[in-house]
Amino acid sequence: MVQQIYRDWWIVSLFLPLEWLANLGNAIAVRDDRTAMVLSIAAAVLLALNVIILWPFTQPANAGHAALDRSASQ
Repeated sequence: MVQQIYRDWWIVSLFLPLEWLANLGNAIAVRDDRTAMVLSIAAAVLLALNVIILWPFTQPANAGHAALDRSASQ
C-alpha cells in the first residue's frame, strides 16, 4: 500500500533535464563572475551524477518491488 504514494513521482523526474539546462544556461549567463559560473557548472555536474548513480540502484529495486506486488496479489 505504501508504494501507491510514490506512483506518480516519475513525473517529477521530467524536470531534471530542464534543471540541468537551466544550470548550464546560468553558467553561460554569469560567465563573467567566476564563482557563480563554477557553482552553476558544479550543480549541473552533480545533477547528472545523481542520475548516473541513482538509476542503476533504483530501477532494479522498483522491478523487484513490482514482482513482489504481483506475487502477493495472486
